[in-house]
Amino acid sequence: MTNSIESVRMLIGRTCLALDAENYGEFLNGCTEEFTYRVTTFSPELGKDMVWLEHNREGYEGLIKMLPKHIRLKGRFNRQAIVCDVVPQGDNHATVTSQLTVIHTNPEGESRVLLAGRYIDQIVVGASGPALAAREVNLDTRVLGPGIHTPI
Repeated sequence: MTNSIESVRMLIGRTCLALDAENYGEFLNGCTEEFTYRVTTFSPELGKDMVWLEHNREGYEGLIKMLPKHIRLKGRFNRQAIVCDVVPQGDNHATVTSQLTVIHTNPEGESRVLLAGRYIDQIVVGASGPALAAREVNLDTRVLGPGIHTPI
């Protein structure tokens, strides 16, 4: 696993670039067939974690297919993920925690921080390199506003 840490970092970066470009096919090419996706946040009012969204790969693909039918925030997103920790889980698995900031730039060129949180990724390293088996987007931001339908 030690030799693969840099390739794991590159995988996280490539997932951000693919999502920024709204190239969801490229994003899914870096995922396993068993890929799962969750968006969570902690609610101080409830005193527990909330799951805002949860999909397997098929559900994620369905989410992507529905994007053109949704009203969405105009402009571009820029995901900035800083890999903070790579914890090997056996010979070919790792848990990767990254700090996440998403910046939105509207069509007029004005940018603002949209959200902050973490990616908690489960990575499988195979013969062809690392692949994303699961992604949890754990948000600090709980007020996202309308029109945020693209995967984070």
